[in-house]
Amino acid sequence: MSWFKEELRKEAFNWNEFLKGFGYGVAALGPLFMSQGISPNQAIQIIEQNNRNPQAIQRALTTQPSTQPSTRPATQRQFDYGGFRQTLEQHEGRRNQLYDDGTGVYTVGVGHAIGRDQSDPRAVRSRETFNKVFGPQNPWESLWNKGTLSDEQIDQLAEHDINEHLERARSRFPQFDTYPDYLQKALLDGIYRGDIGPKTQQLINAGQWQQAADEYINRQDYRDAEKKGMRGIRTRMDKNRAAMLQFAREQR
Repeated sequence: MSWFKEELRKEAFNWNEFLKGFGYGVAALGPLFMSQGISPNQAIQIIEQNNRNPQAIQRALTTQPSTQPSTRPATQRQFDYGGFRQTLEQHEGRRNQLYDDGTGVYTVGVGHAIGRDQSDPRAVRSRETFNKVFGPQNPWESLWNKGTLSDEQIDQLAEHDINEHLERARSRFPQFDTYPDYLQKALLDGIYRGDIGPKTQQLINAGQWQQAADEYINRQDYRDAEKKGMRGIRTRMDKNRAAMLQFAREQR
């Protein structure tokens, strides 16, 4: 079992509380979300995309593509941490104080989600992250009272978050370290944003890159980005999709 799934199992009680607000039928799907290695952010997207219908959600989580994985080269590639960090800052910005990311979620640093309020499950996870990164000097509470992070603290938090999401990407994509640099960055960016759903993941792991690229943007937040004044989301996802299509062409 992957590291990420292990972590989710440790927080099963949080899943129960987290899903209650979506109705009894959805709450009963907690074990299925855990078994798929779905993050809470991804769970919200899957639930809303399927109109909170438990049967539709279950189908979305259990449907497997009828394809066979392609043959992949065994070459291992070193991840370009510095290059990804630079790109991430271009997308996410760099903020010393809390700000609304446009969806009501408070964020700080280089795209580190704090949550909508202190009872948000994201806030619980964020507090735990701050404890790991900063120990006794944890500035998490002060941020809610208009406190700030220093540039050094932002760097420490970003390093932790990137490494955590990199491990998550490797867990979800067994061939991750064999992919070219541009594709590794695209997939990690998708993991960082939480916009690679289970069906896209399945298609990627099956080597069906054209289908995966199309499924990747088959999302409400992508369709609504421009009318909500969040064109950057669409631009960012289009870039990640282009990386999948480039790799698809290279496999022919």
